[in-house]
Amino acid sequence: MKFLRFPLTRIVMTAAVVIAAGVATHYASSLLLGALLPGAGFPAGLFGASLTVAVSFLSYALFVRLVEGRRPAELSFRRAPAELLAGILGGAALVSTSILLIWLAGGYRILETRSIAMTAPVLIAALLSGFIEEILARGVVLRIAEEALGSWPALGLSSLLFGLLHWWNPHASAWTSLVIAAEAGLLLGAAYLLTSRLWLPIGIHLSWNYTLGGIFGAPVSGHAADGLVEAELSGPALISGGAFGPEASIFMLAVCLPAAALMLCAAKNKGNVRSLW
Repeated sequence: MKFLRFPLTRIVMTAAVVIAAGVATHYASSLLLGALLPGAGFPAGLFGASLTVAVSFLSYALFVRLVEGRRPAELSFRRAPAELLAGILGGAALVSTSILLIWLAGGYRILETRSIAMTAPVLIAALLSGFIEEILARGVVLRIAEEALGSWPALGLSSLLFGLLHWWNPHASAWTSLVIAAEAGLLLGAAYLLTSRLWLPIGIHLSWNYTLGGIFGAPVSGHAADGLVEAELSGPALISGGAFGPEASIFMLAVCLPAAALMLCAAKNKGNVRSLW
């Protein structure tokens, strides 16, 4: 049993359980809904994504109860609505401010507007990434590493890993992985440390992805997205983010780092930052 409680073992095993449950549910629901409701489109996709998220959360909660012998307080529903809403509004504000600065610098231009129905695939992708990636990056890696190393090393480790995992995205580079680690990894990690729950980082993450791709029509971590507007990024990549998207822009970095710092200061003042030395 001691082997199961070793931090690295728990990280690997918990992540494996969540990923396996999520992937199995996603493919099974896709096949079933495709057979029962061919051509259903967005409703079927949304139902499949919701089911995948629910099963992933349930597998995480059950594994924590069985292996760690505790109730997963990081999934407490008591503050979920308020923290999700705060995250959604905060994520939208951060992205909108960044796009505004890129536009003012001449790196973003709207070509035409589109129907909101065009954004359905982006919404489904944002739900999946927002919920499941936060379970893995913050609920598994950051939480367990914090128990073993303390808050600061765990935050740095989880942020670097989060950036590294984006290295395999289209148009990625060492620079894009570094800025993802800094602006998103630190920001989302700070949101978790501030509340000790997953709802605030989930809200920020899904809103970030949907606002960036679904509203402003910009690439999300290198993936092209059909948004409410068709937009063009131009000029130096440091300004616009280039083919990877605005997340690689120095403006998004400049907007997100202060937000992360403010949340970390608030987390420290609340006594939520742990030090083992």
